[in-house]
Amino acid sequence: MNKKIKVVVDANIFINSWFYTNHFYCDAVVDLINNDKIQLLFSQDTIGELMYVVKKIVLDLFDEKELQIEYLNNLSYIFLDAISVNTLGVKCPKINDKFDEMFLKTAIRGNADYIISDDFRSGMHSVKIDGTKIVGSEQFVSMYERLCV
Repeated sequence: MNKKIKVVVDANIFINSWFYTNHFYCDAVVDLINNDKIQLLFSQDTIGELMYVVKKIVLDLFDEKELQIEYLNNLSYIFLDAISVNTLGVKCPKINDKFDEMFLKTAIRGNADYIISDDFRSGMHSVKIDGTKIVGSEQFVSMYERLCV
């Protein structure tokens, strides 16, 4: 494959992979990002949400400052390798969860190939964006394995 697939990844994928067990497909998506197989896009809003949620979880789960910092450092490395997208002024379809519109806006401005989210209640999966497919982690991993492996 000549160009890497560009993806916007909902925070729930990272959270499920890093902090909860039995999320094989979320783990696989994060592995594809970590191994530089797919290109991650972040906007100020999407990285902000992920950083905020990860900070809250690590403060709740771990007493050791070193472990807390390790998680936040790992997130910083992922952010450093991602493409930053400015979503100021971007219009997008309205969905059930208006706070998840940031993922749509990032995909639109960044010309993402996929949005990966396991939040099926948000309404994202029912909208159409030219050039972008909105899929769950299992569907994305299955598609990736068929097309790219």
